[in-house]
Amino acid sequence: MTIANPRETHHGTPLPPPRVRRYRPKPQPAPRSRINSAVIFIVVAGLITAVGMLYLIQTNHVAGLGFEMSQLQREREALALRNEQLNYSIAQYESLGAVEEIALGEIGMSESEDFVFLSVPRPASADLPIVEPLGAHEPSVWRRIWRSLSGEATAVRTTAEDSSR
Repeated sequence: MTIANPRETHHGTPLPPPRVRRYRPKPQPAPRSRINSAVIFIVVAGLITAVGMLYLIQTNHVAGLGFEMSQLQREREALALRNEQLNYSIAQYESLGAVEEIALGEIGMSESEDFVFLSVPRPASADLPIVEPLGAHEPSVWRRIWRSLSGEATAVRTTAEDSSR
């Protein structure tokens, strides 16, 4: 038995060269910075504290504005009451009884006891001529249309001659 070339098969065809496995390390991902769990806890606790403080500040501000609003409302009601009291006082002083009392007591006026009535003859209005007012003129067409639409009216004086026609 002869030893054949180990690189040949029994049919005489050469085998491919053997594969040499070389050691290649597996690629490692880029190193991540490891954050300590205590740092994460501190950051989360700080955020929760900040949100809580903002909520408390806002609630305090809203409560202060509510208090100020109720105080201004009470002040407004007190001023409205004072205004009504002043209107009542004005009405009391404008009454004829109060005016007479002030005139007689404080100012020193006295009631008149001598009355003189005068008789004035009435002028004969039919004999007097009717005088047209100065600057009387016919209004423009637009003014007359506006007056008819808005319901405005003007008084026109007619004479006895005009009414007989």
